Amino acid sequence: MAGLPNSTPALTVLVIDDGPDNRLLLRALLERGGYRPVLAENGEAGLACLERETPALILLDYMMPGMTGPEVARKIRSRPDGAAIPIVLLTASADEAHVREALAAGADDYLIKPFDRKVLMARVAATIAGRRA
Repeated sequence: MAGLPNSTPALTVLVIDDGPDNRLLLRALLERGGYRPVLAENGEAGLACLERETPALILLDYMMPGMTGPEVARKIRSRPDGAAIPIVLLTASADEAHVREALAAGADDYLIKPFDRKVLMARVAATIAGRRA
């Protein structure tokens, strides 16, 4: 029936990024895309969120103080439920060694900042769909 709210709950996307502007931008994009973003300002906070949330996908910044994105990805992958959660690493670095490190740490995809908003959202949708298939 037209006008009734969608009964399917929005998929949760965990955003782990130390940049407040990046978190706000990603939150706005994800909300517009129909997702429910959960924001964390660093790796430790992101790992703590995983105690309360089971996201459909994690958007993870590569360069953060404390734990780097690849370190966080390795910790996520070491969890019993960690293999089931797709991870997309976001970074300003196009360095080939960084790409290899991110993928070796368990990232499913790697996107370089500044990213095209439509490309980011297409990758979010494709990565979630691919993992669910």
